[in-house]
Amino acid sequence: MTGSWSYVSTCVKNCRRLIARSGVVPVASAVLVQPLPADDAQSDDRRLVVTMTGREFFSLRRLAAHYGLPGRAVLERLDRWEDHSVVQSLGEDDTAVNRYLIQ
Repeated sequence: MTGSWSYVSTCVKNCRRLIARSGVVPVASAVLVQPLPADDAQSDDRRLVVTMTGREFFSLRRLAAHYGLPGRAVLERLDRWEDHSVVQSLGEDDTAVNRYLIQ
């Protein structure tokens, strides 16, 4: 992830696609209040260094303060939601799902 703006842009595009298909509006607040499921793979934590513009940096701080979460938790939950959305958008296309998951 080179920056949060391209990530947010991708989230918005996928959100619009999901809304068009299902008529359901996914709300970030619904994503951020859900706890992350247990990591069954028990994978180690990985360090991710992200450079953000001031606008995205302060947006992350506002979201974290609003939901009472650390910034890391906000990013992890939004990332998990986006990943799940992409997998669901691929539908029954096993080749596309496998290609996405192998990356």
